[in-house]
Amino acid sequence: MTVAGRTEDTLNAGRTEDTLKETVGLIEADGGNARYAVADVSDEPAVRYAVETGRHRPSRLRG
Repeated sequence: MTVAGRTEDTLNAGRTEDTLKETVGLIEADGGNARYAVADVSDEPAVRYAVETGRHRPSRLRG
């Protein structure tokens, strides 16, 4: 994913794994780095878990 001319890492969260895989594929095809976590974004504990999981994987994610 390119934002203001920079390639960014993203952590994408949502309920549907197939949609998340598609999104990650599009970002990576554009030269970005992405991963996903299946989580209901209306469930705060699930979102916290997804973010913490993403933060503990090697990447340039900032949080």
